[in-house]
Amino acid sequence: MTERVDKLFSRLGICSRREVLKLVRAGKITIGERSVKSAQERVDPSEIKFNGEVLDHPDRIATIFYKPEGVVCTRLGDDTIFQYFPSVWNKRRPLVNSAGRLDKDTTGILIITDDGDLVHRIISPRYHIPKTYEIEVADPFSGQEPEIFKSGTLQLADEDKPCKPADLEILTENTGRLKLYEGRYHQVKKMFYHFNNEVVKLHRSTIGLLGLGDLKPGEWRDLTLEDYQLMGV
Repeated sequence: MTERVDKLFSRLGICSRREVLKLVRAGKITIGERSVKSAQERVDPSEIKFNGEVLDHPDRIATIFYKPEGVVCTRLGDDTIFQYFPSVWNKRRPLVNSAGRLDKDTTGILIITDDGDLVHRIISPRYHIPKTYEIEVADPFSGQEPEIFKSGTLQLADEDKPCKPADLEILTENTGRLKLYEGRYHQVKKMFYHFNNEVVKLHRSTIGLLGLGDLKPGEWRDLTLEDYQLMGV
């Protein structure tokens, strides 16, 4: 699909539509060997170059990110997940966001994207995409947790509906693997608080069947077609 040059550069956060005129006059926007002559020219974003370089993600952004500990999933403050991405991403429209959030002290897989439909498919319970968490709790499990989580009857404090059925695999007396099909605020911690237990370590390892692979904390890469298939979106 084609798009006006001024609208394209504004959408990607490169500059305002008015500033595109200056770039056009300076010959900084090209298609092949030809300089673009008008900011209103309709172009294929994948063919455009700015200062001799192809545009960064001219269509959409969809990445897998390994969230490290100690950063938040907002744009407020210095310790945010967005410090790991190009600063120009924060100026794009639509905004680049995470599909769901992880607490500051929680590590693991996040999808970072400006695709609202993708976000909806990942976070909405109607698509039944599981998220798997590796858990360590302060006190040994009681042994009742797997059955109660699976029953779909667990009522969290300040919630008016019970949690959807979840799968807990107990690995050791203090560690387990929890699979959720929804994402409520502080849900994992609240589920174990119901048993007067505290989650001391939390790591989200997969979304659907998609894991982090060789990524290290703070690293990211673009999603592939296989990644979409593994997530089930």
